[in-house]
Amino acid sequence: MPRIAARKNPTGVESSSSIDPLTATAYHEAGHAVIAYARGFGCYSVSIVPDDESLGRFRLKPFEEAIRPDCEVDARTERLTCRLIVVTMAGLAAELRLTGEENWEGAADDKQMAVNRCANLRGAPDEFAKLFSELLGQAKVEVSRTRKWSAIRRLAAELLGSHEIPGKDIERIIDPILRR
Repeated sequence: MPRIAARKNPTGVESSSSIDPLTATAYHEAGHAVIAYARGFGCYSVSIVPDDESLGRFRLKPFEEAIRPDCEVDARTERLTCRLIVVTMAGLAAELRLTGEENWEGAADDKQMAVNRCANLRGAPDEFAKLFSELLGQAKVEVSRTRKWSAIRRLAAELLGSHEIPGKDIERIIDPILRR
């Protein structure tokens, strides 16, 4: 089952941001969920309950069987993979919009997943770096759109109250905002 997680800060170094880490994590995970939903991916759940590996996580419904690094990439697979990379980077983009800082340390797993997928699409380092940059830019644009940012804010607020939200409730919370 695909999972996107905000990694714990192993150094214990605090961010210079005045935003509470739990709030930043809620926005990060809400960013993944809202952009995934807006791009047509199903969501199992979103959580800001810490575990041994992460401060939060977002779980997509399975679909990745179609994205296999050992197979030739056709146009459909490339489009799907690019959509998924934008979802993967949307957590970082939402957290950046909230705090004004790119938390690459907290998003290290997201970054590695996105870099690996870009490398599967574009073998040469300069080509996949360019693709990574373009898709990160798309994620930043997506989260800054008014309705999507409103949905992220609402879902993050709900997460801060309940700490974990199942997929059906994610849809109930964000769908009316995105459909306005």
